Amino acid sequence: MNKKELMAMSGAVATDQMLEKARSDVPVITRRYGHKYICYKHLAVMGAEAHGGILVINIYFTMNLRAGGRMPAYTLFLDRDSGHFLTYDYDCQKWRDATLRRLVWPSCSSEEMAYVSDADRRVIADFLKADDGTYRDILRYQDQIRAQQLEARHKRETDPWDAVMQKVPPLPKDWERWAGRNAVKTHFIFYEYTRHIVEGFCSRCEKMVPISKPHHNEMGRCPRCRQKIQYKAVGKAGYVRTEDDIAYLLQPFGEKFIIREFRLHHYYKKGSYEAPDRCYDERRRVIVDGNLDMEVYNYGYYKQKYTRWIKQDAKEYDYSWYDNPYLRSYAGRVYGRTLPALRKKNLARTGLCEYLEERETVDPEKYLLRLKKHPGMELLAKACLPQLTSDLLDGKVIEFAQAHSLKSMLGIDKFRLKWLAEHEGGTAYLEWFQEENRQKRRISDQIIKWYVEEKISPKDLCFISDRMSLVQTYNYLQRQMKQSGQDVKQILTTWKDYLSMAEKLGMDINDAIIYRASKLMQRHNEAVMLMEQKRFDIREAELTKMFPDVGKVCSQISKKYEYLEDETFAVLVPKGIRDIMNEGRMLHHCVGSEERYYDRICRQETYILFLRKQENLQKAYYTLEVEPGGTIRQKRTEYDRQNKDIEEVMAFLEKWQKVVTERMTRHDEQMARHSKDMRKSELKEMRKAKVRIHGGIFGGRLLAEVLENDLMEQKYVNEAA
Repeated sequence: MNKKELMAMSGAVATDQMLEKARSDVPVITRRYGHKYICYKHLAVMGAEAHGGILVINIYFTMNLRAGGRMPAYTLFLDRDSGHFLTYDYDCQKWRDATLRRLVWPSCSSEEMAYVSDADRRVIADFLKADDGTYRDILRYQDQIRAQQLEARHKRETDPWDAVMQKVPPLPKDWERWAGRNAVKTHFIFYEYTRHIVEGFCSRCEKMVPISKPHHNEMGRCPRCRQKIQYKAVGKAGYVRTEDDIAYLLQPFGEKFIIREFRLHHYYKKGSYEAPDRCYDERRRVIVDGNLDMEVYNYGYYKQKYTRWIKQDAKEYDYSWYDNPYLRSYAGRVYGRTLPALRKKNLARTGLCEYLEERETVDPEKYLLRLKKHPGMELLAKACLPQLTSDLLDGKVIEFAQAHSLKSMLGIDKFRLKWLAEHEGGTAYLEWFQEENRQKRRISDQIIKWYVEEKISPKDLCFISDRMSLVQTYNYLQRQMKQSGQDVKQILTTWKDYLSMAEKLGMDINDAIIYRASKLMQRHNEAVMLMEQKRFDIREAELTKMFPDVGKVCSQISKKYEYLEDETFAVLVPKGIRDIMNEGRMLHHCVGSEERYYDRICRQETYILFLRKQENLQKAYYTLEVEPGGTIRQKRTEYDRQNKDIEEVMAFLEKWQKVVTERMTRHDEQMARHSKDMRKSELKEMRKAKVRIHGGIFGGRLLAEVLENDLMEQKYVNEAA
């Protein structure tokens, strides 16, 4: 449509009849969902004119007409010959190709979208060959055009796909029979339950076969075809469905070949077990060229509209587990009668046919993708090494060296290559044979078999391989397993940890006495204790450097705060940082590790004291944080708890506070008042910040609240204050 010619047809002003119709459309206020809306009977008034093969529809908003405006808001042009439409937007002075429903309309509500006079309706109805010629008929016409345009756009995409799919060869005549007997793995023998059961129907043989003493749902073998079956009594079986199985059909496709993937299952309805419903759905087609490049088609929903063959973008492999052959594992039986012809040409340099001679099932697409990435897989398959091929197919890594022969590529000798072929050895054995070749030492098959069975690879022994041979390591692991009763994986972990700690402790790990300790578990536990002590000593040195006055302060306050005269309890003063760290370690709380306590001691804001029982003064019992003057801020035992005897403890501490009061000097009283002020200020800040405890028995509570509840103020200090 020529826009200049169209503009010459547009711009008709509203008629007096339209103005009158708009003035009579008085808006009302309506309420919907709690909101008020202006509501017209008609949101717009429409006028139509036919200019040959073009229908011109002027759209006037009712609110504009009521305000005295006569120009249309939009003019719609419909071309009957080309099936196109365009709309001119007078407000924005732009052309729009949107349908009526996509245009911008006034934010009002209405009973109907547009009013059209009877004369204009006849014009629209005649042009569109519609019944009424209303707004809905115009919209329906536009929707039909959009649907035709969408279908044409889709056909431009799908026609090339259909052209390729039409070249797919037909299924072999015996395909269904082969798939039912070989690809479907679940088979049954159906029998009528009588006193003397002598025969049943085998779903694989599709014949009556002799049976003896069957039991419903019992597993067995068909005496005729020797396949694994499940017995089903006809009176009990009911509806039976086999599990989904996968089958592949490879066929020539011009100069290329095609892999066709099928999902198979059988339905056995009650009363018709001899004639099951066979469901063989083809889900995937992969066209492969000589370079192993693939063109993939899946059968599924196209644009969420209908099912058909859809070409898959190679990029989709990265996002879909279902469609990604690298991730999925859909091994299935492969139809064999088309393979000989393909073997001579398309599959000659793949090894796929040779692999299928050793393995019943495979995912051909996954095999060829792996082959393209690892060309050496062809040699493995053709050398009758199916387990190595399977391992590589499953994603295990095999390093191929640049060489002319397979044994040199794998890094082993011809005897080991022969052993792998005869025993179907996989990557686990290959790694040990490669290690054997690197060390230039022959290892007995018994030892290698043990390593493989225990799932130990040469990499697992790298930490000791420079000091012990594989045979020595084997003998050492055997002794340690008998000695400790642990499995070999635990022994290896313990051994690695022990040597790592021994090196950090400065031991000579190249000395056989160290790296081949006869009592490994004992030496490991000793090393753990030494490491803990070493970390303890390092931390003590760090804290001593940071807070050098802790020992001096502890020595000064010893006579004032230490109390041993009670029959049950005693209060001791630590000699320094080491004692406080030991206290924290024994009671499993933070007093020994938190630097703030050492800082307070140096500033003499608080002191750390030990509450002990007289019966054992060396055993940690309670840790006290005490202000100068005797006010107790905290009293905590293991894991920051308080025991059930806390009332008895508090009674003793009140007695101890009285003793401390008698020992106070004027300087001590001044420090006590300062410490009290610091404590109040700190608690105030905690409350303001709403600091909470995150774990333990007080988890979730305000820290300030817990500390205040634990406080035992010294009465003497209160009176003096």
